[in-house]
Amino acid sequence: MRDQFVTVQITLLSVIVALILENLLGVLHGLESVEGTAWWIRWLSVSALAGALLSTWGGFTVLAILSTRPPSLLDFIAPFGLLVLLFQAVIGIGNNHPLQILLFLAAASALAAWSLWVETRYFNTQGEEGPRVPALVQSGIAVVSLLAAGAYYTLQEQWIAVAALGLMTITQCRNVYGIVLTWQDLFTDTANKTSAPEEELKK
Repeated sequence: MRDQFVTVQITLLSVIVALILENLLGVLHGLESVEGTAWWIRWLSVSALAGALLSTWGGFTVLAILSTRPPSLLDFIAPFGLLVLLFQAVIGIGNNHPLQILLFLAAASALAAWSLWVETRYFNTQGEEGPRVPALVQSGIAVVSLLAAGAYYTLQEQWIAVAALGLMTITQCRNVYGIVLTWQDLFTDTANKTSAPEEELKK
């Protein structure tokens, strides 16, 4: 049952992420008409959203493979709720609305952090560390996004959005890099487990 659920979850996630990425690429078509600080906001927003989508897909895929707990409602609410929030952020990019982008990025990061903390608690009951560091990172992104949204709403200074989105872009790229390393470790462990019986047979 767990294996079947993982297959369905990863397939649905992949389809939804692909659709949102398609909409995100469509936002770039009007980029030539944007100038100055608004240009930087648009580019950094697209970069941050792309990183968030990739880290969402990769992160939940890794957790689905590694986790041994029975499937629950959380396994649908967290990833798909996260993707809905990120899609709203894409709409904010298309409307050139930095406040909407920051607020939905904050909400998405907060939901991701909550989901990762739940997973961390389960892993802790099994004597393992779990995704504690990614949970802390997503919590930090949520706080920074909220503070930046509040500052932007109060001061109406676009450089605040540029700075916050730039920081989120760097952080999400680091998240993607961490997930790639995790995938590499998974493949290495699988290869070692596969080769071990073969070596024993040769002996």
